[in-house]
Amino acid sequence: TELMSLLLSIGIKEKYRGHVNGVEQSLTSLASLAVFAAGLINNDPGNFVYLVWGSAIAISLGAVTFILWTFR
Repeated sequence: TELMSLLLSIGIKEKYRGHVNGVEQSLTSLASLAVFAAGLINNDPGNFVYLVWGSAIAISLGAVTFILWTFR
């Protein structure tokens, strides 16, 4: 959260920071809900590998999005 606060203070105008922070918190909550829902729906230990792959894909997509945003 310290890094996110630093990025928000550097890259976003002060009048928009509240809106961006609200969207960031909403997306974080939505992602947490998706993780909990995936665990509830796919609760068989034999299918745990699908949860791992889903997490790896989500993290990779986040990294690619961040890199593209950084070098825009």
